[in-house]
Amino acid sequence: MKSVTLDILGSCISRMILLDGDYKKKGVVNKDIKLEYFFDKNNIVSSMMPSPFAREEIESIKEEELYAPDRIKSLKQGINKDTLPMIMNGKADYLLIDFHDLTLAVSVYENTTFSNCAYEFYNTELYRKYEGKIGNVNFMDVPEFLWYPYIDLFFNEILKKFDSNHIILNRFHACKFYIDKNLHVKEIPDTFRKPFHAKYEYNEKVKKLEEYIISKVNPYIIDLTKYFITDERYWDNLNGVHYQKYFYEEASIELQDILFNDNSERVHDKISALRVSQILNDDLANDEEYIKYLNEIAKPFVSCKVLDDICNILTYKEIAKNRKVLAELYKSAYNLKEKINKEGISEKDKITLLVQSLSDEYTKKYEEIIIFIKNFYEEDKNEAVNYLEKIFLNMISEGNTEWVSFLEKLEGYAPYNEKVIAYRLEYFRAVNDIEKIEEYEKRLKKIAVTL
Repeated sequence: MKSVTLDILGSCISRMILLDGDYKKKGVVNKDIKLEYFFDKNNIVSSMMPSPFAREEIESIKEEELYAPDRIKSLKQGINKDTLPMIMNGKADYLLIDFHDLTLAVSVYENTTFSNCAYEFYNTELYRKYEGKIGNVNFMDVPEFLWYPYIDLFFNEILKKFDSNHIILNRFHACKFYIDKNLHVKEIPDTFRKPFHAKYEYNEKVKKLEEYIISKVNPYIIDLTKYFITDERYWDNLNGVHYQKYFYEEASIELQDILFNDNSERVHDKISALRVSQILNDDLANDEEYIKYLNEIAKPFVSCKVLDDICNILTYKEIAKNRKVLAELYKSAYNLKEKINKEGISEKDKITLLVQSLSDEYTKKYEEIIIFIKNFYEEDKNEAVNYLEKIFLNMISEGNTEWVSFLEKLEGYAPYNEKVIAYRLEYFRAVNDIEKIEEYEKRLKKIAVTL
C-alpha cells in the first residue's frame, strides 16, 4: 500500500479520526498515513488578515502562561498568520478540513482579527499589554458578505496546491444533547457553551458554508457526524462535537477509502451495518432515553436495504423495544454482506438468511417482530400489515399525532391493502377532503371487487 502525507486544518473532529477516536493515543494509527501538520483552533477567515503584532512580541509568549501549554504552537501560528504559508510550502498529498474553528470567537485588534486558541491568548502577558484595545467577534454572527470573500481568497490559494481530488471536507454538526454516564440523554450544560465551544445554533450557517465550498471546490466529502451525539462516557469535556467513539471508527474507514482507493466514491455519508448494530446495541437507561437519542440523530438505517426498509417504517418506540434483536440482524448483515449482496438473491431470501443467523435466545424473546420481519417481503402483506396496524392503533390511543405520517408510510408499503385504504378514507373524511374521499372510495371498491 502506498504511503500518504496529510495536513489537517480543523479540529478534534478530524484529528481523532486518525486515532480511531482514542484521544489518549498519539500520532496516527494507520502507519501508511503520515500527518505533516495539524492546524488546530485556526480560523480560516482570520488567517487571511494581517497579523496584529510584531513577530517578536508573539514569540515572547511562554508555555507556562497557558492553561494548556501544548497549545502554544497553535496559538502562535494563528496570531502570526502562518497557517496558509505552512500549508502551501508543505509536502502533504491531501488536505483534510472541517469548519469547526470558524464557529469560535476570534479576537479583534485595530484593523484585523486573529485566532486566540480557545481564549488562551487572554492568559498571556501580550494580551495584558494591549488590554482594553482587544475585543471579540464570531463570524457566524456577522453578515456573510463581509467574510465570505476571505473564504474565497483562502481556497483560491489552496487550489493552487491541491486539486479537488486531494481536498477532503469533513462535514459536522454540533450537538445540543449528550449521553451522560448514567445513560440518560441530557442537554449540554451552559458550562460547555462558552465562546470557544461549538454551538448547535450555528449548524445551519455551517451547513450553508459547507455547501458553498462543495460547489466551489468539489472536494471529497465525509458526512457522518449526523448519526452521533456527544458522549460523556468517553469524553469528560462535553463539547458539542465530542461524539460517540463509533463515529471516529467509521470515519477512519471512509477516510482510508478516499486516500487509498482510486475508485472511492465522492461522498461518504452512510454508515455501515456494523455501526448501525452498535448504535442499536447502545445500553441507554431505558426505552424512553433511547427514543430521545434516536430523535437527536439522523435516521441511521442506511446500510442494508432489506433491513433499512423495515426499520424506516417502524416507530422509534417499536425500534427501542426491539433494538437488541435488530442490532443482531444488522450485525449479521455486516458479516454476511457478500452473501446478501449476491446478484439475483431476492429480498425474501436475504431476510431468511439473516433470521436464520439468530440464536434461539433472540428468536424466542422477540418472536412477534421476527414473524413480522419474515412476512415483510411476502407477496401477501396481510400478516405484516396486521403487525403495523397494532402500532398504528396504539399511536392513536396514546394521542401520538405522528399517526398521520405513519399511515402514509403504511400505504406506501401496502397500497392495495383493504384495511390500509379504509383507514386512509376515514382520515380524509375526518379532514373533509372531498377530492380524496372520492378517490379513496373508488380505490376501496376496486380492491373489494378484486378480492
